[in-house]
Amino acid sequence: MDQTDVRVDLQLTAGAAGPPRVLLVVADDLYARALDRWLSRRGWRVTRVAAARNALSCWESCRAQAILVNFDDDELAALALLAAGRRRGNAARAVVVTRDDSVLRLPDAVKQRLGINDIILGPCRLTVTAEALARAVESTTTREQSGAAVFDSREAS
Repeated sequence: MDQTDVRVDLQLTAGAAGPPRVLLVVADDLYARALDRWLSRRGWRVTRVAAARNALSCWESCRAQAILVNFDDDELAALALLAAGRRRGNAARAVVVTRDDSVLRLPDAVKQRLGINDIILGPCRLTVTAEALARAVESTTTREQSGAAVFDSREAS
């Protein structure tokens, strides 16, 4: 897929409701800044939080349609964040980034209950992450409740 295709896919969700909104919950400042800049240049509204334990109030106020959570930073806090968000009725879909492939063994029912749309095994390219976020926003917008997909970025490289 060339860069033009990715740009079109990422901008499909912008429209009458405004630009797509995403919450990045990532402690790695370099990765978060790169993803923030990449998405912002494509019309996304990005909110960043470094720690999952501090993200719930921010998630509610920014009204993100998708949330990207790095499980490697603090997996238990990330799981608690997703569970709390769903309990409060947040319809945003989650994209999980992790180097730990044990997350893939989460039962599908748990992934659905937590709102996990995609799991991306890292390290990964920005385009892989951005495409997963675009799918999450699309599924939130169309209210699809399909199961979580798994993408191993090592296969895309």
